[in-house]
Amino acid sequence: MILYGYLQDKLGTKKNLVWFQSIVLVFIGSFVIYVYEPLLLSQFYLGATLGAIYLGAGFLESFTEKISRKYDFEFGKARMWGSLGYAVAAIGAGSLMNINLHINFWIASGTGGLFLLLNMLFKVEVTKEKKRVFLIFQ
Repeated sequence: MILYGYLQDKLGTKKNLVWFQSIVLVFIGSFVIYVYEPLLLSQFYLGATLGAIYLGAGFLESFTEKISRKYDFEFGKARMWGSLGYAVAAIGAGSLMNINLHINFWIASGTGGLFLLLNMLFKVEVTKEKKRVFLIFQ
């Protein structure tokens, strides 16, 4: 996380970081099912280390916090909506775990694909006089 934090600070609020996180999220299902789970069962410490690196790379909250400071919007509101989203996702994930444990991870990859699609379709423009952010559909 220290190296990743340093990398995030160097990139600042460039979209390259969001592209990287999008790719990580697209492959989260494959990583957890085919790499992370087997490693945790066979070589726990290696699996835990690799999982910490991969799962930490997809962490979006720090980017949101940087954007909030740069463009003067309330980070608390973003966190509140994020926490509400996590709560709703936890309810759904708990129900899906009774069917198959891997369904949640495939849904996470699908959601990562939607996030990647949003990154491709929307352009962010910032007006300098009021520091407002506008999403423009391309």
